[in-house]
Amino acid sequence: MASTRILLWNANGLLPRKLELDRFLVDENIDIALISETHCTEQYSLSQSHNFRVFNAVHPSGKAQGGATVYVRKGISFTLDSTYSTEKIQLCAVRVPMGHAQISVAAAYCTPSLCTKATDFDLAFQKLSSTWIVGGDFNAKNPLWGSRTTTTRGRELAKIVYQRNLEVISNGEPTYWPSDPRRIPDVIDFFVAQNIDRACCKVTTLADLSSDHVPVILNLSARPLPLAITPSLVNRHTDWELFRSVVDGTAEHSKRIDTVADLEAAVHRFTLLLQHAAETSTPTLTPPTTTCSRELTRLLRNRRKARKRWQLVRSPSAKRELNNLCNEVKFRLCETRNKEFSSYLSGLTPTADTDYSLWKATRNFRRAPIKPLPPLQIGSEWVRDDNVKVELYAQHLEKCFMPHEIASPSLPPSQNLPDCQFSFSPKEVATVIDRLNVKKAPGADCVTARMLRELPRLGLL
Repeated sequence: MASTRILLWNANGLLPRKLELDRFLVDENIDIALISETHCTEQYSLSQSHNFRVFNAVHPSGKAQGGATVYVRKGISFTLDSTYSTEKIQLCAVRVPMGHAQISVAAAYCTPSLCTKATDFDLAFQKLSSTWIVGGDFNAKNPLWGSRTTTTRGRELAKIVYQRNLEVISNGEPTYWPSDPRRIPDVIDFFVAQNIDRACCKVTTLADLSSDHVPVILNLSARPLPLAITPSLVNRHTDWELFRSVVDGTAEHSKRIDTVADLEAAVHRFTLLLQHAAETSTPTLTPPTTTCSRELTRLLRNRRKARKRWQLVRSPSAKRELNNLCNEVKFRLCETRNKEFSSYLSGLTPTADTDYSLWKATRNFRRAPIKPLPPLQIGSEWVRDDNVKVELYAQHLEKCFMPHEIASPSLPPSQNLPDCQFSFSPKEVATVIDRLNVKKAPGADCVTARMLRELPRLGLL
């Protein structure tokens, strides 16, 4: 059965480890990533990734400390839920439809140097919906989730877990491996959930990545709903010569049109003809796949082995070997990224051969990333669904722009209108088509202005 793969990881500074995280998300087929202790600020934060949408909750002090980030794979339907940021807790959440339920998935980070009470956790959890999963570095220890000892923050968090009947999801394996061999590893990265069946969750830890926290993966036995994709009949690889030849071979223009029924039937046949020609001449695009070189694959495998060896023996020599491999992996990833970026830049041209890739790249660099609409507060309730937000905006605009009570001039009776016949030449049809804006979205039939411009003479007739 397909499941949702949710990653939980304390990055201990996300920006220096962004490249290896991007590689890990692709290799492990992650759907949602919850990253804690990102050290992002308003000026230096992640707003987008290659295959993921990124949302941040930064520390309120504005300094590069703490913070939580949520990655959501592109193609998954979601809405931005809430962002909660205090000195003690930073939390960033998105709401994802899974089956018939809306589940809030949130990343959280708790500052270890401050006294966090049960009420602080309760205030953060109240920002979420009725069904939620929060994963993060709580910096709290309690045997309830597999820790060796109990700390004050662990008691406070356990108090809220018992009071609100929450679920703690952890496999009990250590998630924090301090660099000092005299300090003992423990569990401080785990999931807390409400109205989630513990039997539907499976947690695994991996000896990977270069932080002092290991990544934790939660397999949730429910799949998020895919994002609705706007259909398109053509793309940048459409063979327009083939398109014109298909239209030439199947178009009919000799049938006489005398009634409205004849006109509707002719429009329907012509629309089907254009759709068939576009589908025939347009290849299916496959998403690009990122492949690791053999050298990088070998380094990643050796790093995992070195990390497991250091976790077993905790010796200085094993730690040095792990650090060397982490630095080498970081260097190789930067080198690979630079080569890919150089190849991308060299392929940009301002011509139609590459679909004007230079101008599109320039526009993407200059344009600010589009953020989803934030939740709207209507009375005492928060509205997060995009469809409901659109209806609320429509109602607001309807109230603002009421029509004036001005009498319209009377039209002449239809029975007095003279009978007339319409006629026009193919040149007039071509003139109208040339004036169409090719950037406008098509209607329900998916026929674009570009398809009409590429029509041969038989298609115009």
